[in-house]
Amino acid sequence: MKKSALYLLGAGLLAAAVSGCSEKDIMIYEDETPAVYFEMLAADGKSLRDSLVFSFPITEEPTHQLDLRVRIIGFAADRDRTINVGVNAAESTAEAGTHYDLPGSVTIPAGAYETTIPVTLRREGLKDKEVRLVVALQPNADFSLGFTRGHEAILRWGDKYIKPDNWDSTVYKTCWGEFTEKKYGIILSVCGISELPPPSDISTLGYYNRKVREYLSENPQYEDDGKPIEIPVYNGGSGGLG
Repeated sequence: MKKSALYLLGAGLLAAAVSGCSEKDIMIYEDETPAVYFEMLAADGKSLRDSLVFSFPITEEPTHQLDLRVRIIGFAADRDRTINVGVNAAESTAEAGTHYDLPGSVTIPAGAYETTIPVTLRREGLKDKEVRLVVALQPNADFSLGFTRGHEAILRWGDKYIKPDNWDSTVYKTCWGEFTEKKYGIILSVCGISELPPPSDISTLGYYNRKVREYLSENPQYEDDGKPIEIPVYNGGSGGLG
């Protein structure tokens, strides 16, 4: 089983460092009661992210574990405390025990300010399909909830290459063109990555764009309808390769 650490972010702690962050993105927590929230950062360690997508074709493993990072607002305690974990069933399509495994609670040790929630994603039965899981923190005697946007972590996965939610609304579309599953698989494979760099990392995107175009020029690939897979030229700003 592969394992990776992923971070749902507390934007209030980082908003000042993130370019283009609007007022609505800044989360403020004013309650003095100890609270918990997910903290997720993108691959660049700075950008905000709202959801996580995992495509099983990048691995041969039947399961994949994600560790969702949870932080506290307030002080560390001199005793272990419990964080309750649930699911927003109305917003989820994944079935517990079939598509995923998730603990009902985790412990944050005495003296600690953070812990992780392990989520095991399952591949079986998801060929050419995807499911969605919204992991939701629950208040209890130890903790209330923190930032409004930090209460839930959205996960999507399947045994297919899944289109990122922000493909059409960011520079991804400029860099890669129209999304197709086969094209996305080639991009990830050629670049040796499991997900795209953040849209803000235009230099790396420019480098990857050049790398994929060079691969396709030497190894032409085609969609199922026979149409050649093509990548537009993207310079990626001053640091990209065009």
